[in-house]
Amino acid sequence: MAACLPVIGRASGGTVEIIEDGHNGLLYDGRVESLAECMHKLIENRPLLSRLGGNARDTAMQRFSIETYAGRIHEIIQKVVSNRD
Repeated sequence: MAACLPVIGRASGGTVEIIEDGHNGLLYDGRVESLAECMHKLIENRPLLSRLGGNARDTAMQRFSIETYAGRIHEIIQKVVSNRD
């Protein structure tokens, strides 16, 4: 995602929390045919590939950047410290 590429993931578990189907990647139902359809869709539709890739990069930067993680850790530390008083 950070490389400006859409991802294809199985629609299960934590994957559905990261990939928004049709926004930053594609989800498939676990069948090989479904995975092949997603791959074919991206190969044949360059504008879709580009749009999903741009959105994937935005998602990666907003949710998984070092700055985001550092900010979250800082918030946790602040809460722990404030609860000690």
